[in-house]
Amino acid sequence: MEAVLLFIVAAAVLSSVPGRKYYLVSEPKDWTAAQSFCREKFSDLASIQSAADVKALNEQLELGELGELGEHSVSCVQGVSRDPGDPGEFRKCSPLQTPWIGLYDDVNSWRWSMSASDFYRQDKKKFRNWASREPNNNYGRENCVEMRGDGRWNDEFCNRTRSSVCLDVKGTKVTFVHVNVNMTWMEAQRYCRGRHTDLASVRNMAENRRLQVLVPTGQRAWIGLSRESWKWSDGTGSAFSFWMSGEPSKTRQNCAAANMKDSGRWQNFCCTEKKPSVCSTDPSLKQVKLKVVRSSSVDLNDPDLLEDLLTKMKQKLREQEVSGDVRLSWRKQKDGKIFLRKKNDEL
Repeated sequence: MEAVLLFIVAAAVLSSVPGRKYYLVSEPKDWTAAQSFCREKFSDLASIQSAADVKALNEQLELGELGELGEHSVSCVQGVSRDPGDPGEFRKCSPLQTPWIGLYDDVNSWRWSMSASDFYRQDKKKFRNWASREPNNNYGRENCVEMRGDGRWNDEFCNRTRSSVCLDVKGTKVTFVHVNVNMTWMEAQRYCRGRHTDLASVRNMAENRRLQVLVPTGQRAWIGLSRESWKWSDGTGSAFSFWMSGEPSKTRQNCAAANMKDSGRWQNFCCTEKKPSVCSTDPSLKQVKLKVVRSSSVDLNDPDLLEDLLTKMKQKLREQEVSGDVRLSWRKQKDGKIFLRKKNDEL
């Protein structure tokens, strides 16, 4: 079994990465296909980590200096492009106003605030009790989970104020405490971690009923489930944001493109739309191929197992005093899986 690990060492404060180059791919693809193409030919779909990156992308596009890749790419200048097959001829550009970039909303990244692996056994970390048609991720920003009076769960804006349920763990004994003070999800997490063990994790329906009876009628209470919101395909991260006014604004439109009519500001679209894309090469991005020899039936593509592996590898790097801001992420194969079984692997 083999997998590709993306290894990134960057400065704590990110700016435009020296040596980063953008490549325009004019052939329309959906976001996933564009990601696969960029990863195969370059480093990844473009990451934009700072105002300097925005400026570089706009200048390269305006001056026709975006890197080219044979018949798959053209350099556009004021609405026309030079045909790579005939430098003396010009033709109209493909619709390049909103090419895909590497920003996407990871709607399936739900994680419990309490991460201790020995607390969850036999897939209990995966228990969910969503209300009908939830989670719906309204406006692309519902990243935290509340329990309603009927015991069902709803995804909600994390800055809304709610009561909360904290968790106390002492050995095998687990107790829940309702905190009847309205707080945001982050405030509730800090409160629970400061005075108890953490915000409540719910591992089965019996525990869910225990929480439900604690929440007063008509109230909604935070529990410890949340997810990552918009993040970059190559695993890099920063607080920099360059959304168009009012964006992201649409439900179930989880991939971002750069609106070049608005200085490259970001706009969210349905990931299945076919658009041109911007790839990039990044000298700070390193790929490491891992080979795992195993004889057990453990599913190496299990999301929780993959997260635990990354956590352990990060800890090992810290122990080895690797300097800088180290980020690790998995690269998916063409079939969407992380680990790929080789033909000569034993069953």
